[in-house]
Amino acid sequence: MSRDFFRNNNKKIKELHNKFKGFPEVNETKIECWLENFDDSHKTLAIKVLENIAYFDPSRIFQASNDLLIQIKILKNQDLSKVYFCFFGAPQKSGYAIINMFAVANNLSGNNNTHKFKLLSELPQLISEEGEVTIIFLDDFVGTGNQAVNFFKEVQHLIPQNAEVFLGVIAAFEKGMTNIRENTDMKVICHKRLNKENMLFSNINTTFNDEEKTVLKDYCKKTGLSNPEGYGNCEALVVFPYRTPNNSVSIIGAQNDKWNGLFPRYPAND
Repeated sequence: MSRDFFRNNNKKIKELHNKFKGFPEVNETKIECWLENFDDSHKTLAIKVLENIAYFDPSRIFQASNDLLIQIKILKNQDLSKVYFCFFGAPQKSGYAIINMFAVANNLSGNNNTHKFKLLSELPQLISEEGEVTIIFLDDFVGTGNQAVNFFKEVQHLIPQNAEVFLGVIAAFEKGMTNIRENTDMKVICHKRLNKENMLFSNINTTFNDEEKTVLKDYCKKTGLSNPEGYGNCEALVVFPYRTPNNSVSIIGAQNDKWNGLFPRYPAND
């Protein structure tokens, strides 16, 4: 039956391949292999999941980066002379990826703007060099906000006391942003706001009916991951070309002897 299903849905599979171009090694064969995780009676539902993934491909990240800079300019009355950017989180993986894409998208990647991007270790120097400054930490995603809160506490001693601090993110859940605002000194600016409608199993999510949610929740448990509905039960359907947030449901990225994931948390060649 699988062969018949794949033939009958060849157009949709091709469209999905085109949608996810840019994520390492995702092709039509890989999509079919992922669909094989599901019973034949549930493969159509699995395709529906892929169709509803919020995939932030490079062009979408560029658009989001443009939007973030517009918001920053409005907040600073178009004056970026004392505004500096810094990656948020570990200096690898998504931290460097998003800040590099932000710089390129906004024509800030040239030598004339190198001084605008700072390492964490360089932040204490800003107060003596520039007086009052604005620091914009950049990240791609906020789920619960716990990681951002914990990281801020770790690096808070590096931030000049009178600096205005923002966290600029591509996509974020409202509850995560609230957590950050209430438990750090950072203000949050965001391109794409997510709420309960974006949670796969939420009763407010009308894209999937109750029966479909029950079926998908069972498959999430089959992956064997400790957080089958995503870290913090965020139930997200979010993927970036260089990683899948751990807040996304497990059927998207789990890779083990129980499940053949399509979007691993960090691709092997990332």
